[in-house]
Amino acid sequence: MQQPPFTYPRWLYPELRTLSLECHDMPLDRYVMGCPPRGFSEFNVLGAYAHFAHPAAFFWYDTDGGAVPRLCRWYWSRGGLGGDLRRELDAIVSETWG
Repeated sequence: MQQPPFTYPRWLYPELRTLSLECHDMPLDRYVMGCPPRGFSEFNVLGAYAHFAHPAAFFWYDTDGGAVPRLCRWYWSRGGLGGDLRRELDAIVSETWG
């Protein structure tokens, strides 16, 4: 999982639910609830399924080849909002909405 934002088309979700039934013999929600805490990442699963089942339907960056466009910044939500981060976010908001 690299370089958010992640967006997946609606048609991918029911395919993944069907795959869960085929591979795990249970609905996806039940499978996910049976995983340990932090043991399932929907974005990783959606991305992996898209890559293997529908590679031509998406644009893929080769991250081994060097720089990848940075489309957005992301932060650890449980990390708190210390002074440095607060200043960084305030600067971004000021630039964007001045």
